[in-house]
Amino acid sequence: MLEGSFPIQIIERTWKLQHELELIGEDSVVLNDIATVFYGIPRIINEIRIIVSGNDVKGVVNALSYVLGVYSYSDQLTEILHKKGSVAINPVIIPVVYIVLARNEIESKCIHNKLTIDIMGYRVSIPSLEEYISYMVSLEAQYPYIIDAIALAILHSSRINVDRLVENGIDREMLCKLTNNIGKAASIFYELGNLFKKAIDVYC
Repeated sequence: MLEGSFPIQIIERTWKLQHELELIGEDSVVLNDIATVFYGIPRIINEIRIIVSGNDVKGVVNALSYVLGVYSYSDQLTEILHKKGSVAINPVIIPVVYIVLARNEIESKCIHNKLTIDIMGYRVSIPSLEEYISYMVSLEAQYPYIIDAIALAILHSSRINVDRLVENGIDREMLCKLTNNIGKAASIFYELGNLFKKAIDVYC
């Protein structure tokens, strides 16, 4: 992945936020749009979604306040996180930041099965490919997450662990059907033929 795909200010703030969370013992992973771009789908970074373990909600809010400068909203952020388990922040200087407390199995798996990548000298943690795809599918057909999930499953079919996807709750039959349908629609693009053939062999 070309480092030029990532605006330096966004990556620097993301790294800083993960670093501050790490200092208070909070595990975290960055998802869309940074993980999506890293795994090979070109995308303007419109949001930064971060799953945190959520053991110290007040500490999470303090880290957000420090890195994003939202001190005046800290009480509100704490209340929303306790009540809803997630919160959106628009810090203006970077895209919208979504903080999600890990409250279900796939969110926890994203944290526990993560990899640390280096972008322009900044270390950022993202979920493994299988957990990332599974998380996006778990959002129940929300756009653009389901599109990204299917695209990544097709793009990386030659190296993906299908059993992990199934363990994470993905319906293999559904994935096969979607891959087949998209492959037929894309059949006019000769260059994509081998990519879809390989994906269909893997998922069907």
